[in-house]
Amino acid sequence: MKKPYYLYTRPRKDGKKVFYVKFRSPDGEYLSGKSTGETDQSAAEAWAIEQIAGGKVRVRADIRFEAYAKNFFLWDGPYVKHLRNRGRKIGQSHASRMNAIIDNHLMDFFGKRKLSTITSRDIERWQDMLLEKPRSDKKGAEALSPTSINHALICLRAIMKQAVKDGYINSNPCQGVEKLATKPKGRGALTEEEGTELFADPSVWKDPRHYWICRLSYELGMRFGEVVALKRKYVENGWINVVHSWGRKEGLKDPKTKKSKRRLKVSKQLTSELKKWMKESPFQEPEDFVFYTPVRDLPYFDNSSVNRALYDRMEAIGIPEAERTKRNIVFHSLRHSFNTRLRNKGIPDFLIQAYMGHSSPVMTDNYTDVMMASFDDVVKIQDKTFKNDAKAG
Repeated sequence: MKKPYYLYTRPRKDGKKVFYVKFRSPDGEYLSGKSTGETDQSAAEAWAIEQIAGGKVRVRADIRFEAYAKNFFLWDGPYVKHLRNRGRKIGQSHASRMNAIIDNHLMDFFGKRKLSTITSRDIERWQDMLLEKPRSDKKGAEALSPTSINHALICLRAIMKQAVKDGYINSNPCQGVEKLATKPKGRGALTEEEGTELFADPSVWKDPRHYWICRLSYELGMRFGEVVALKRKYVENGWINVVHSWGRKEGLKDPKTKKSKRRLKVSKQLTSELKKWMKESPFQEPEDFVFYTPVRDLPYFDNSSVNRALYDRMEAIGIPEAERTKRNIVFHSLRHSFNTRLRNKGIPDFLIQAYMGHSSPVMTDNYTDVMMASFDDVVKIQDKTFKNDAKAG
């Protein structure tokens, strides 16, 4: 009768040989090797037997990666439910992106492989292959960026970690696999003069919703999802309350972090102009969305149209596509521009973090009275920026 394992040796740096063991799975195939830490064969045998007797080697019939990983991040599936039941924050959009990564970047390489046969070296070869392989068959298509491949590695690591817990493999082959080196682009930002010109006249924007979505992000540092989830009851005279965000998959949800729920002290001129435009909405109840659509309970979440409108207006004030691309200016740059503008005006970082809803160890759960008073400096910057240029919508 064959033993449920076999031993082999590998040399150490000091020249001595250490024994490794491969345990046999229920279907008769050997799993990935594991070091016993022993240089004596008898001691290595004893270690292997102890692992089996103590239930430390948990194995199940080996399966292929495609069978285990397909729809791994399904929203109502066991893995995502497990995370949610334990308070782990995961959104439907993120789960959907992870499943797309599995289908588009993992299945071709690992799909037919049995889980127990996937090694760290295999994963490194997969990384190198993605760096060279065009992401599609279209002419001129480029390979995935190192950042995208690193995201795929995070996805693969989660799958293999769970496979260890489920008893399919003894160890995670992603352990020790390094992320690829990246060259992050610097976040683009508008200058103060560009921002003033961009939002000086709302009448030149074809859709006033585009104007106000972009302006609130630029003037208040709000995220796109926070802006479109804004309800009428949260716009007060000189105040805007950030309570929700909106996700394409989730709908109305909590904002990004606990610190993202915040009460913003803002220019009364800004809220006055915003409220004047809000009178044009077909829906006037406090629970209605500021950025409305024909469907009352659905806010305006057309980020593609907002981006096109923003880029058109940037072109009109002298920022053509080539320059915009070179400077890496996108919608999120409006929020970054707010950050940069306040920092250039000498606003302390902890106040900027509080206003923008950044999570920071120096922040308390609630704003202090001193902090709220300090927000007057932010309001003064808003008033000065648009004092002579902003026109009522």
